Amino acid sequence: MSGQGSVGARRLDETSTANPTLTLLGAYSRDWVLPLFAEHLEPVEGSVSAEWFHERVAEALQEAREDKEWQGDRSPSSRCAWWVKQRWLDTEMSDTGVRYRLSPYSLRALRFVREIAEGESTVSGARLGSIAHAVRRLADMTSPDRFAQAQRIDEEIAELQRRKQAVLEGRAGTATTAQLSEQLREVLAMTRSLPRSLFNAWPAALLQPNNRP
Repeated sequence: MSGQGSVGARRLDETSTANPTLTLLGAYSRDWVLPLFAEHLEPVEGSVSAEWFHERVAEALQEAREDKEWQGDRSPSSRCAWWVKQRWLDTEMSDTGVRYRLSPYSLRALRFVREIAEGESTVSGARLGSIAHAVRRLADMTSPDRFAQAQRIDEEIAELQRRKQAVLEGRAGTATTAQLSEQLREVLAMTRSLPRSLFNAWPAALLQPNNRP
């Protein structure tokens, strides 16, 4: 790789791993954090009280643990503190205490997801997963640091091991109709941009529904 190409690659890696918008899109928690932001903070003009938002975070955490097998154990207040540190949330002080508002980086992440989702008004967990995978892949492709790449792979392996253990222990559950529909919409959205000739090259078995019991 040329010197100029190496510099460009380093800049891409720095952007993909340090830019708060991309770190939010690539976070393992993005499939419940972004919908939380979209529902409770994005529509608000101004800011919300910390106490009120901590309650919303607690509700979202409980739902994530039940539906998404989320294993995080941070409290709502510590999560918000982390999001402020990550620059996903901004804070301001009032007579009643700390208040939260979405940062410009989080607003940009929400707009980005909606644009890719072809104008859908809801944030798709399946689409967020596709974006997060692409962001992580970009970081690996542009990073000259082999140890950083290995660490990201270790994180993915650990996440897969947690999911595997949940399946073996019977905690994973069966996908709901809504989850299946969302995943199907994501597949259809991605394939709409592919040339039709590509489908002719695919094995017929891949294009047929799975009818096995």
